[in-house]
Amino acid sequence: MDLVVKLVSSPWFWADIILSISGGLIVAWGLAVEKKAEKKIPPPDFRPDIFADIAEAQKREVERGWKILMTGIVFEVVAAFGISVISGLEIADLKDKSAAATLEAKQAAKQAGEANERAAKFDADRVMVEKEAEEIRSTNFVLQARVLELEAKTQPRTITPRQREILAKMLRPADANEEIDFIYAAGNKEQKEYAESLEGILTNAGFKLKIDIGFLLTAPYAEGLTCGIKGADEYPANAVVIQNAFKAADIPCVWGVDRSIVAATNMSIWVGTKPTAP
Repeated sequence: MDLVVKLVSSPWFWADIILSISGGLIVAWGLAVEKKAEKKIPPPDFRPDIFADIAEAQKREVERGWKILMTGIVFEVVAAFGISVISGLEIADLKDKSAAATLEAKQAAKQAGEANERAAKFDADRVMVEKEAEEIRSTNFVLQARVLELEAKTQPRTITPRQREILAKMLRPADANEEIDFIYAAGNKEQKEYAESLEGILTNAGFKLKIDIGFLLTAPYAEGLTCGIKGADEYPANAVVIQNAFKAADIPCVWGVDRSIVAATNMSIWVGTKPTAP
């Protein structure tokens, strides 16, 4: 439909139509004149002296009809040539447009392919970035845990309010007269402060402590908190109370036999330096 509209709206189309119709009409007119003149030409056996003027006039009329006919044919030839030229130009234009459309389609396909490649590369980069980000997050978690671990190692030991509350509830001497050896070294500030905190809690609870302050403790009492008894068959009642209270308050303490305990006491508590390993 678009082609028909374009063809009808072209002035060359109507010029070609006019030339074709005009040529056909002129040819028909020339033929008519020529045939009419041929009918009026006298036969060859007529006397020329009588019909000479008539014959000459009809011959001229035949020639005029022939010229008109040729003129019509020229019109039709020109019209046919015009149609041929216009058709050729239209075909060439369509070929150019088709070639341009094909080129545009190829370029569009190429651009689409490049866009797909860029999208695929973007997805691959995004996956890689997400993977790297996840690795960084995991590394950060490990580093944070390590920092917390180092901070825990460097921070001094303390008795938290929650631990104090548990110890206050559970530390009730089974034997108020039973004496406990309480040993620590004053040469280390953290060790001294932690020992004094435990000493105050046990004393306030009613336990009778025999304080022995040295400068430096030796193995196996140099690190951590150690609670000792005279022997496996001599487990004093106060030792059971302290052991249960320390366990409930999550205060780490190593229990064992202490051969250095004198006859006057039944158990010992050694406060060493903060352990270097958990």
